[in-house]
Amino acid sequence: MNSFEVVQSNLEERFNKIKNESCLQDYASHYIELEKIGDSYLKGKCPFEDTNDRSFTISIPKQIFYCFGCHKGGDIISFLTFLHKEMTPIKAVETLEKQKFKQKVNELKIALRNNEDPTDLIEEVKLLTKIILKEES
Repeated sequence: MNSFEVVQSNLEERFNKIKNESCLQDYASHYIELEKIGDSYLKGKCPFEDTNDRSFTISIPKQIFYCFGCHKGGDIISFLTFLHKEMTPIKAVETLEKQKFKQKVNELKIALRNNEDPTDLIEEVKLLTKIILKEES
């Protein structure tokens, strides 16, 4: 495997890992109000266009979205790149990794306050720290 293939493989791994560990509806709900439709869907106003139509839909099990108004769709990384027009997919992954890092640090603080075993959380925080520090260098 040449160096380009190694880098590409690492990027794909990071993309897949953060997509699997991130919750689209939690992130989207910071920007729009979502209404549950049945067991598997959420619906709301599209955050990418100025409309009152509730044409934006999230599939909870698949963790994907689609807007029947503007016809944009995808996963959480696509959501970020559409929402923040200047954001690249790599920057979206970095943003989600930093958000996950903050979340894990908060979980670690709570575990320590509650005298719970923090071993697993410490390992996750260490791994995320390495990823974030590598991005910034």
